[in-house]
Amino acid sequence: MLDTGVDGTHPEFSGKMLTGTNCTAEPGTPLAHGTHVAGIAAAIGNNGAGIAGISWNAGILPVKVCTTSGCTNTDIACGVAFVTTFATTTPGVKVVENVSLGGPGYAQQLKDAFDNAVQNGVLVVASSGNDGKSTVLFPAGYPGVMAVGASTPTNDRAVFSTYGSHLSVIAPGVDIYSTIPGGGYSLMSGTSMAAPHVAGVAALIRAGNPTLTPSQVRAQIEQTATHLGSPGFNPQFGWGLVNAAAVVGSPVTSNYGQIQVTVLDNVTLVPVGAADVIVWVGTTSCLGLTQVVQTAQTNSSGVAVFGAVSAGSYCATASTTAKKATTQTPFLVTAGATTNATLIIARTFAF
Repeated sequence: MLDTGVDGTHPEFSGKMLTGTNCTAEPGTPLAHGTHVAGIAAAIGNNGAGIAGISWNAGILPVKVCTTSGCTNTDIACGVAFVTTFATTTPGVKVVENVSLGGPGYAQQLKDAFDNAVQNGVLVVASSGNDGKSTVLFPAGYPGVMAVGASTPTNDRAVFSTYGSHLSVIAPGVDIYSTIPGGGYSLMSGTSMAAPHVAGVAALIRAGNPTLTPSQVRAQIEQTATHLGSPGFNPQFGWGLVNAAAVVGSPVTSNYGQIQVTVLDNVTLVPVGAADVIVWVGTTSCLGLTQVVQTAQTNSSGVAVFGAVSAGSYCATASTTAKKATTQTPFLVTAGATTNATLIIARTFAF
């Protein structure tokens, strides 16, 4: 739980708390938001009191990255790194990282941290945001992160829920009753409440199928979701409303692969960091590109990583303020594999 901390003394968390950390400069006193989110995902069930979390046998790793003043990229990156280290040093524990926070602005520091988490077997679930618009907020907008929107009790998109082509699924997020510090309970609304529903479902999958990769768990959730609106993907609802009863059935076949795009300078052939890279639905000779699939920036090694890309044909473009390039022919992504592409950017001249 990357959040404002969790009140581990709450009766609903008895015996469930793992040793977390505080990445902020604020004292470790937990705030209501993180405690509420944790209860949705993993409060004790079948105890005749309060609520039951979605995955009530799951442990809770509390990582405080937000304070009363908000969340900084440095603190969030610290929290992501802590969870990744936990995952790599305790390989017998399958980790689902809930990140009920976000805002505008792409930060390579965070992109690198989440890429590393996913590469080390961590499934990252993030709230899509509460601006009610078709915008991309982060970390929900980073490739490989599951973006979760909020639904109403009547299975509509909550009016505040951010939506778009990056949305994975939606989950209940209006008037959600859950734990708060001091042993109590309260109602809260937001995509922050929707995300831990999905994180809890992901924990159920990982408990029953521990060999599944993060992309396979994601596929299981998306392919068993209850479709709302038009069949298939809908930017208002993603792949639909998460369905916990359906998701614990036999594993589905994942259609996801990964793309790594390396960007080099045409003069020096040195990797170019902070280049804007876009993956597009492929066209003949990569001409007339119109449908964006994912966007990212290259890291300091000149590499942009795109996770959870459906198998198919794609093109890529890269650009800086002075140079750009486009793949000359489409490349194929296959399920369960990584496709590598290289772009050599050069100056373009207008006559």
